[in-house]
Amino acid sequence: MSEGEWQACSIEKRLTDAGFVLINKGPASTGVFPVAGTSYALGAAQLHVYIFKSAKEREQAVAGIDTTTVSRRGSAASWPLPPTFITSNNLVAVLVSDNARLIERVQLAITGGLPRASH
Repeated sequence: MSEGEWQACSIEKRLTDAGFVLINKGPASTGVFPVAGTSYALGAAQLHVYIFKSAKEREQAVAGIDTTTVSRRGSAASWPLPPTFITSNNLVAVLVSDNARLIERVQLAITGGLPRASH
């Protein structure tokens, strides 16, 4: 694991440190990304986190995605609300919420710097 690469524990710590109460809801639905994800409840919002082996692998996966609807190009989106697409290094997060303040807080928490390497 190199400096700046996300792991499940680092995203959970970052969001908890930002004041969020995360409830792990288990595996995220698959189909959009080629890696398994984890779903979290943030109050009424849902956050789906996908961690790739590298930023390059994430970039390749995202190349076939419509980042506005967060669906494969040419496919219908299956989110209950408009999703917010967030990336940072080897991480993709999809936040499903219509709360503008919550969306901004989650975006700032995730994109506000890379995690430190674990020792």
